[in-house]
Amino acid sequence: MAKFSSLFLLMLALLLTSFISKAAEIIPMWTYYKTLPFSLSQDKKDITHYLARYLSKASKGKWLFKPVYIPRKRIELYLLSGKKGIVAWVNPTWFNDVSEQNYNWSQAIVFDKNLIISNASNPILYQSPESLIGLRFGGVIGHKYQGIDELVSSGAIYREDSSTFAQNIKKLSHKRLDVTLIPESELPYLTNPYVDKFHISKKEHSHYERKLMVTKNIHNMVDFLNKKIDELEQDLHWQRLLPKTHL
Repeated sequence: MAKFSSLFLLMLALLLTSFISKAAEIIPMWTYYKTLPFSLSQDKKDITHYLARYLSKASKGKWLFKPVYIPRKRIELYLLSGKKGIVAWVNPTWFNDVSEQNYNWSQAIVFDKNLIISNASNPILYQSPESLIGLRFGGVIGHKYQGIDELVSSGAIYREDSSTFAQNIKKLSHKRLDVTLIPESELPYLTNPYVDKFHISKKEHSHYERKLMVTKNIHNMVDFLNKKIDELEQDLHWQRLLPKTHL
């Protein structure tokens, strides 16, 4: 009898879980990062998957957040076509939305900064974007660099794009670039094999907040996100995860 009761309860729980999942609205959580900590790992133990699970559980069956890697250019096409979704770990300035009017934005989840990296054999003492005049700068396709892009447009800086930060690090190690820019959060995942070859400028290019960008066609989402982001500070697993991701 006890075994029958346990089996019945298990089947009931599975049915309820299935019903909740079917009833929940699926919300794509897009990330265009190919490097940890913001990329998606096969074991799903990365910070993006954790955030999606945390928010899905907190929504109590209303939303099911689904992490998916999408290249930056395709995300921009999705946004233009009116697709519904959330772009994770981004900043309003990167989407020409400083006033936060074109999209809905959460409060900051984490803080980050961009570092200027050059070869140790030819270190660049960065003070401002003008410090890079006459140099070969490694950018990432679709990424915007305040102050640097303007000098690229004027021809003062030569910009050569790759699809990832890792490719730029490899180019830099082979002296095919003079300098590149890397988020501090991604640096440990990129430079370990080459750590002695690089110079990291003491002055950063920029400091910024990483937020969740929400398309306008998802209603009542931002208030929910902000409340749950506040509660993340009390989440023990999140607090253990952050140091591992160098955030």
